[in-house]
Amino acid sequence: MTHEEILQGLYDNTLVGNAPDVRDLVNAGLADGMDPENMLYDALIPSLEEVGARFERGDFFVPEMLIAARAMQGALDILRPLLAETGAVQVGTFVMATVRHRKWLIGIACDVVGLALQIVALHQGALAVVQPLLVSGLLFALLFRSFHDNHRLTARQMVWALALTAALAGFLVLAGTATTVVVHETADRLPAVVAFVSGAIFSLACVALGRRMRSEGRSAALMGIAVGVIYAATAALLKGISDIAARHPLHLLVSWQLYLVVVLGAVGLLLNQLAFQAGPITASLPATATVDPLVSIAIGVLVYDEHIRRGVGNGLMLLALLAVLGTAVIQLARTPEAA
Repeated sequence: MTHEEILQGLYDNTLVGNAPDVRDLVNAGLADGMDPENMLYDALIPSLEEVGARFERGDFFVPEMLIAARAMQGALDILRPLLAETGAVQVGTFVMATVRHRKWLIGIACDVVGLALQIVALHQGALAVVQPLLVSGLLFALLFRSFHDNHRLTARQMVWALALTAALAGFLVLAGTATTVVVHETADRLPAVVAFVSGAIFSLACVALGRRMRSEGRSAALMGIAVGVIYAATAALLKGISDIAARHPLHLLVSWQLYLVVVLGAVGLLLNQLAFQAGPITASLPATATVDPLVSIAIGVLVYDEHIRRGVGNGLMLLALLAVLGTAVIQLARTPEAA
């Protein structure tokens, strides 16, 4: 087969989700000396883009998308080590596969609006309370997906959605900050430095271990933990940025917090996508959803001197609610077919 025939075969078979033929064609191309990057950017990614376009037109549905994605994943399992050797890292794959889609751009616009609202909430409220509330986004995602795909929510989804709502409500009641919160104009520097360094080391360790794990579930979970830590750190910086902007708006442009939060936001976005690629979403999403509020509570107490209601009973109830929270996220992240 010529190189052009192999590329066309990769495109066509990925489009229809023929995973065995896709793997065979990748191996045939490599044996014939083809560049892994050419197979990725000239056949696999364009094919997946066509899958997305057909989904938008209503020609493809969720099962066809999943089958095509699985076929491409089989090719990436072979190409990923070779791409790393040639310097074509997953960042390029992620950017090329996403920024061309209209829905991705709409999602980014929604994220910007959500980020603005999050900053307002962090400025007016406690970090330990605001961050756990973000898990409620899963409920709205469930509703929007139901509306977009034109199907009714199952009884199981309704039950776990109610469980998630109840867990969040209970968390707010138990973790609500006391009325005697000590408010500082700036965060305590020493705890902030210690927390940042510890979080960075811990996140790097999770990413390194996740990349070494052969189990997709464990790898995705470790990556999800790292994402949760980064999200909590980003929220803490956003709280500091909101305080600076409220006092001296122009000082924000020369503050180191602004530029660090941009870097952390980009790293968190990238790691979140890589976590989804590393394994099932039922492994990475619950890890992020539970680690983010836990780390946020720790940062709020240690760095911003936020006081939550204490006591052994209160602590046990908080842990129980977080367990319910994580379980509900796992169940809601599962596809109906996997239930």
